[in-house]
Amino acid sequence: MTYTARHDIHHTGKRHNAAARRKNSQRRRARLFVLMAAATIMVLVMIRTSDVSAKSASGEPKTKYYTSITIENHDTLWDIAGRYYDSSCENRRDYIKSVKKMNGLTDNTIKAGSRLVIYYWADADSAAR
Repeated sequence: MTYTARHDIHHTGKRHNAAARRKNSQRRRARLFVLMAAATIMVLVMIRTSDVSAKSASGEPKTKYYTSITIENHDTLWDIAGRYYDSSCENRRDYIKSVKKMNGLTDNTIKAGSRLVIYYWADADSAAR
């Protein structure tokens, strides 16, 4: 083999590597685009479905308020939901699911003395609880 032949083989390998790098780069960009599009769609869906106002049974508008409570002995998420959720706005199971998500809970276990962020629905003039 002559020097020229080796040079051609080496040069061809560089062209192949460059093409492979370009192809991989294009794939990464395409994956990133799909990921960003999916994330944007998820955010839009979350915004669309998280309406912070509701109407009571009488048709009066209600607003969602947030507060923090201290968990008492023998409290359960079901009990807490019973005190704070509004059946005209949502059901108790959905309320518990939302509270668990807001507080990073993976199961229904809560401990007396710890704090829990909850929300409740109220008319603007009767928001303080």
